[in-house]
Amino acid sequence: MRKNTENVFNAWTKRIRYGKTGDAIWTDGVNIISYYTDILVDRNQGVYILNMAKYSQTTTIHQRGIKTLLENNRIIFDEVVCADALNKHSTSGTR
Repeated sequence: MRKNTENVFNAWTKRIRYGKTGDAIWTDGVNIISYYTDILVDRNQGVYILNMAKYSQTTTIHQRGIKTLLENNRIIFDEVVCADALNKHSTSGTR
């Protein structure tokens, strides 16, 4: 697993922003984003959705790394494989 994926995940668990909009992987403290694609979304304080839809090789590596970290930390999540189930992260970095 890439070190930056773990750093982003650790910041996310503390609800701390890590990285910046457009980075390969980053968090706004609520969601985890690969480039501009939401890959882990907090739908409702504790209801997490992991986007496993196929995008790029790098995003797939991020998705698998985040899934492993969620499982290792026993965080309950649902997986989706349809990109329409999540909104794309805006390029402005705001929601």
